[in-house]
Amino acid sequence: MPWTIGISLDLYRPGQDGNSHISSGVVPSKFWPKLCDCVNDADRRKALSELPPDLPETYCRLLERVNKHPAGVKSLVQMCLQFIACASPPLSIPQLQQAVSTPETLGVRLDKSHLISEDEIARRCSSLIRKSEDGNYFEFSHFSVQEFLKDASLLNSPALEIYHFSKSPCYMLLATQCFRFLQLENFRRSPEPSKNEAAYISQRNRENPFYEYAAVVVELA
Repeated sequence: MPWTIGISLDLYRPGQDGNSHISSGVVPSKFWPKLCDCVNDADRRKALSELPPDLPETYCRLLERVNKHPAGVKSLVQMCLQFIACASPPLSIPQLQQAVSTPETLGVRLDKSHLISEDEIARRCSSLIRKSEDGNYFEFSHFSVQEFLKDASLLNSPALEIYHFSKSPCYMLLATQCFRFLQLENFRRSPEPSKNEAAYISQRNRENPFYEYAAVVVELA
């Protein structure tokens, strides 16, 4: 898009060190289509003036947008952000999918039709997370995201405090999801003393990548 030099310079903002820093690191990805839809520099400057003043405010607005959705979406984003922050080793994308898809009700069945897709996770957590370089994990899009989630000032906002990251509650939430996962109807069977048991375990773990992870977490909890 042939933007003029003037509007291109507006994309840079002075940093605390006196140098100019491009604002793309601050701008949520959802903002860029709106900017690209502007038909002239005046409209683009107006759109730029509506940007959040800093990263924390940017993240606040992103989470406030999440809060406009049903409770299930808020719970999904909360778990994704907290599990990315606290899981060690980190959850692979298939493991994270199963972790956040596990329902609260014990003993129900988790079918593929109930599995939250990778694309859905990326869409709901847009601008806060990204895929790791090797494509195996989701990670925070910038180190400042985790700093924001850990900041105690988030607790001052009744609407956003559920996203606050603190180790103990986060680990408890992860352990709870692990326990719920292991209690799924999918795994309701007794081990069999036969050669087929090893084949079953191998297939179960292959089809349910979160199973072994969950078993270890519950054992250590």
